Amino acid sequence: MQNYLHFAGLITGGNPTLTTGLVSLLPVQAGLSAEPATTPGVNVQINGKKSLYLLGGVQRSLNPRGIAEEIRTNGIGLDWHQHNAKALDIGEVGIRRKASPTQRRFWARAGYLYNMSDYDRFLGGSDHNYSYYALIDYQATRPDNQLFFRGLYLGASYSAARKSVSAFSHAGEIRAYYVGPFNARPTDSLNLTVSYNRFSEDLHASYALRGIDTARHQVGISGAYAVHLGPGVRIAPALQYVFNPTFLPGYKNVLLGSASLFLAF
Repeated sequence: MQNYLHFAGLITGGNPTLTTGLVSLLPVQAGLSAEPATTPGVNVQINGKKSLYLLGGVQRSLNPRGIAEEIRTNGIGLDWHQHNAKALDIGEVGIRRKASPTQRRFWARAGYLYNMSDYDRFLGGSDHNYSYYALIDYQATRPDNQLFFRGLYLGASYSAARKSVSAFSHAGEIRAYYVGPFNARPTDSLNLTVSYNRFSEDLHASYALRGIDTARHQVGISGAYAVHLGPGVRIAPALQYVFNPTFLPGYKNVLLGSASLFLAF
């Protein structure tokens, strides 16, 4: 499975064409499985009253050497055993309400991941890894009495990971996205996001020992419009301006343009 899709709601609004920023990547950096590197695991969810839920899981961690090494050594993704890729325990609690005639969509959740695998520390030795996160999304407007999901949504996210072994130690995001911005296009989506990513202090210190000064943080401002072309087909042109686009010095701020095609079947 790819737990990237099951925990935290890391894909903004449940729509992959809206996703930006690195908040969604810190749990993957700590071993959470994600396409194209899937791993075996088991998840259990308990649903309570008033839309409360508890979600827990255990999976075989992604290879600590990274997704490329995971893909190279894991064949079709069913390998329970890999060298130093041990158990990743995940827990999440949240409240999730769907849009309806009587309520607006709301989703608040927080979770923690602990990885038993040994990661190489930037300053020597090895250590286990972990990550924690908190996200909230709220439907601020509901202009359509038939298509309740339409409207303006506001959201914020925060995630962190162990600075001794993770290149990014903190990430935050605020976002506003509109689902169905035009009556003639009720399933299109518009997304505006401001994100902040902090590089690991330990990684910075390891380069400082070699006399190399590095960036401390990264800021991105992005906008995307997802056009729903048909069942399961979306195209999403986007622009993003990034301050400190790389960890190493010598690179100016950049304006990135892209157009992504998404197919779901």
